[in-house]
Amino acid sequence: MAAFTLLVFALQLLAVGGLFFFVERSSLAAQQQDERSDTAELRDALLDNYRAGGRAALVDAIDVRLGEIRTEAEVILLEGKNGEELAGNLSDWPASIPFNAAWREIELYRKNSQAPAAVGLIATSLPDGSSLLTGHVIEGSRATRTAYREALLDALLISVPLALLIAGIAELFISRRLAKVARTVRGVRDGDLSERVAAGRSGDAFERLGSEVNAMLDQIEDLIRELRNLTDGLAHDLRSPLTRLKLKIDQGFAVAQTERGRTVLQSIAQEADVLLAMLSTTLEISRAEAGIGRQQLAKVNLSELLADLCELYEPVAEERGFELTTTIPPAVRLLVQRDQVARAVANLLDNATLYASGGSQIGVELVRRSGGADIIVSDNGPGIPEQRHAEALKRFGRLDPSRHLPGSGLGLTLADAVARFHDGHLLLQDGGPGLRVVIQLRTEGTAGD
Repeated sequence: MAAFTLLVFALQLLAVGGLFFFVERSSLAAQQQDERSDTAELRDALLDNYRAGGRAALVDAIDVRLGEIRTEAEVILLEGKNGEELAGNLSDWPASIPFNAAWREIELYRKNSQAPAAVGLIATSLPDGSSLLTGHVIEGSRATRTAYREALLDALLISVPLALLIAGIAELFISRRLAKVARTVRGVRDGDLSERVAAGRSGDAFERLGSEVNAMLDQIEDLIRELRNLTDGLAHDLRSPLTRLKLKIDQGFAVAQTERGRTVLQSIAQEADVLLAMLSTTLEISRAEAGIGRQQLAKVNLSELLADLCELYEPVAEERGFELTTTIPPAVRLLVQRDQVARAVANLLDNATLYASGGSQIGVELVRRSGGADIIVSDNGPGIPEQRHAEALKRFGRLDPSRHLPGSGLGLTLADAVARFHDGHLLLQDGGPGLRVVIQLRTEGTAGD
């Protein structure tokens, strides 16, 4: 904002400076025209005497003219054809002024003068071979030019600090007004949907902006409330019959008469478990994407959380032919939603043990970052081609080689939603060979104690 204010001021100053320059040039041009006219009138008056009485009359006219007080600013020199001085207040003809020269401006010394003066001169050749030089002191126009420039400099010396002061005040005022809106939006982002911009009575643009933001937040709060009701209702309506179905299947095991019947019931139970898991994961993704649960953010020891998860999954990895290695620095604490992070990492470990066929290594790494931390789960399996990363992040996005394996295609989607819930991103990188999945956690807080 300060830069914008300075830009506006600079444009105004440029416009005023241009007008100032125009006025200066116009004034100087008028003054110089007056000086040229005075010099031409002086020459014409002396030539009238020359025409009337010859050289003698001209010499007498010059002497009379220089004897008058009003001629102190005039310069006159009459020189004979052999270069001798005949009359005037100059000792010598200026070397830079040719005979019959039009208007020229130079500095020269006049008789009885201790300092040079800036004068404008006109040279005229007379019929008898003599030459007449007439001129006028032009210190006035130079003084005017100097006065204009000094005035412009003074204006700049006053205006620039004043502009900086005004820009600073404007920036402070606007920053304070916008800070109210920023605090409100930050509070809503952190989960407090009741936050609103404080209303005032000025009715200015900032108050109108605050009103629009409040209206938008009201609508968002209504939508989030409806989403919560929908997800809670959906969870209840779908989980209940699925749970009852699972219970009926368990009861069926007790009365199954044949091994084939028990096998069929076991298959049905597994499918019911998959449906329950898919429903739970889908609801978690929706809640994370809606920002539900920010009020449950807490300082969590990520080092301990990852160590516990790796200890839990290490037997599973060994059973499936993988060696699980970890690089976890101690006591890395961050403001996170513990259950979300644990579920996301667990899903990534499940994916690695299921889909990294042909590989033998699974790695879990925790890296401190400025304002957060990165959780990295990697393997040396076939990986995912870069051109299919976006497809793999879609809900139920299962690539062709994995379609025959168990799973729902929601693991990466959940990890992506959890990363964005914590102000980060999910990155899929080439493990060379294999896949590196990076969960960036950038929730406000400190990585480490």
